[in-house]
Amino acid sequence: MLCDAHTHWKDGMTDQGVIRVVSFLSPDLPKGYSGLFTAGVHPMFAGSSVIPDTFDGLFSAVNCCGIGECGLDRRAKLPMQDQQKLFLAHAEAAERYGKPLILHCVRAQNELLKLHRDFRHTVPWIIHGCRGKREKILELADAGFYLSFGEGLLLSAGNMEDFFHTLPPDRILLETDEANVSLEVLAATAAQLMRWNVCQFQEQVWQNFKKVFSYECN
Repeated sequence: MLCDAHTHWKDGMTDQGVIRVVSFLSPDLPKGYSGLFTAGVHPMFAGSSVIPDTFDGLFSAVNCCGIGECGLDRRAKLPMQDQQKLFLAHAEAAERYGKPLILHCVRAQNELLKLHRDFRHTVPWIIHGCRGKREKILELADAGFYLSFGEGLLLSAGNMEDFFHTLPPDRILLETDEANVSLEVLAATAAQLMRWNVCQFQEQVWQNFKKVFSYECN
């Protein structure tokens, strides 16, 4: 089964042949939407350190399978101190509802790692759009994050050949985010880097997906 751990709503989107987790950055879902989703306040669009009350109804919804995306971004207008307060509010919500936390992190990995060390979490923390240099990715893997790879995997595959296979396979997910990329191509590329058969790799990612999002097949 192909599974997309993080994408955004696009008109005409269908779930045929794919299990998708759609991330919403506002409390307004498309009318009649009943698929899996996550919700949260993105740091680039945050106006304060407080999650609006209107998100509470989304967080508690049966088909809400995660909190976020949320996180830290040095490009954002909100001061880093307030971003961290907003982040911790999401982390607390994730614990309260027993749902994984989907993380956006740009130029703030040191701050994120400190929050990860200091916050006693029981739910998975997932780095969405995982990309970057060897040292950065290995540091996240060693810290115990789940790593969700998307378009960045295709753009930097050549730089990952010597270490991708050392990543824990039970903590890898695939995503399309906002890019026009194929999950089949992502899986084939990741399997090659992992030095696995593509079917074997897809099965591993499927098991990871079900575990992280507490997803049960109908």
